[in-house]
Amino acid sequence: MMTAPLAELALTNVRLKRSLKVISTKLIQTNVLIAALALMYVLLKPYTRFNNIFLNKAGISRLFFIP
Repeated sequence: MMTAPLAELALTNVRLKRSLKVISTKLIQTNVLIAALALMYVLLKPYTRFNNIFLNKAGISRLFFIP
């Protein structure tokens, strides 16, 4: 009979679809996290630049350089 191989193929297909759904969900979560981090960097960059200028004018040495 052909029912056993067809049932096995159907089960494998369901497992693959479920795996692809999990992978795509993880990719979306990763992309959202990257976008959030990039947005935070862009929003915080002017403040770090202002603090560096302020510290330089005050004569306070910095421990590290932020371009």
